[in-house]
Amino acid sequence: METSQMGRVAEKMLNRCYGKYRGRVIDNNDPLNRGRLQVEVRSLMSTTPFWALPCMPFGGDGMGIFMIPEKDTGVYVEFEGGDINYPIWTGCYWTDNQCPKDSKVAEPKVRLIKSEKGLTISLDDQDEVITISDKNGKISFPLK
Repeated sequence: METSQMGRVAEKMLNRCYGKYRGRVIDNNDPLNRGRLQVEVRSLMSTTPFWALPCMPFGGDGMGIFMIPEKDTGVYVEFEGGDINYPIWTGCYWTDNQCPKDSKVAEPKVRLIKSEKGLTISLDDQDEVITISDKNGKISFPLK
C-alpha cells in the first residue's frame, strides 16, 4: 500500500467509533417522528447530546415494532460504519434492580413485554398461554 493510501486510511479511521457505547436518553420526543432519541454518551468525551436513529428488529412502510424508551433510560449506541455523524440506538440496558420484577419468576420459556405503568403481555411457550394483565395482575386475559 502506498504511503498516500495509508495516510487516507489513517485519516478516515481517526474519527471513527466502533462497538457499543452506553448512553442515556435526554429526549424521546423526536420532532421528525422517526423514533430517534436524543442521547448523551459520556465516554465519548463530549456530553453534547445528539439524535440517534433506531435499530428495530422489524419494520417497513407504515408497519413494525415501535417502542421508544423513556427519558433517563440507559441505551446502547453505535455508529454506522463507525462514523460519529450517523448514530444509532440499538437497545436498552438495565442497571442493578431495574429489571422488571416479573422477569425474576419467568422461566426462559416465558417472554414479557411490560410498560412503564405495569401493563404486561406474557408469552408462555411452555404452557402455550398468552396473558395480558394490568399493573396489579387483577385484570388478566389468558388466551389459550
